Amino acid sequence: MNGLLDTTLSAAPDATDGPGRMTYDGELPGPTLRFRPGDTLKLRLQNDLGGDITNLHVHGLHVSPRDNGDNVFVHVMPGESFSYEYQIPDDHPAGLFWYHPHSHGDSMQQVAGGLAGAMIIEGGLDNLPGIQGLPERLMVLHGPFFGTTGIEYLVNGQVNPEVEIR
Repeated sequence: MNGLLDTTLSAAPDATDGPGRMTYDGELPGPTLRFRPGDTLKLRLQNDLGGDITNLHVHGLHVSPRDNGDNVFVHVMPGESFSYEYQIPDDHPAGLFWYHPHSHGDSMQQVAGGLAGAMIIEGGLDNLPGIQGLPERLMVLHGPFFGTTGIEYLVNGQVNPEVEIR
């Protein structure tokens, strides 16, 4: 508890052919961020998208929208960066959340282009006997994308994968 995650995300075009034309740090989905209630998340967003304005929204987190918090009115101009800081409340529920751009007028294009990633707040049930130590299977669904071959979905960056569920 009361730890610090200090990281940088770089939003940039991706050279892949197909869904996911933009990535964070070259990953689709973007890197998974993990922290606990009481932690501080310091995140520097670098905009390498070329001509697009962007920003970052931490969807579902109970954090302040003021100043350099979860402020969807921030504009990170092309070639510039912005340093966000989120104080995760001590009583924040554990769970799976997501981050994505929320620049009004550009967010749909950027999210559909691939800019999104998972955030995991650890705690809650994680330490219960019978749950603790179980393998984690994180699946990030992204789509639908309407391509030349029909509707495509990405699961952990793979196009229309076959997923075996047991």
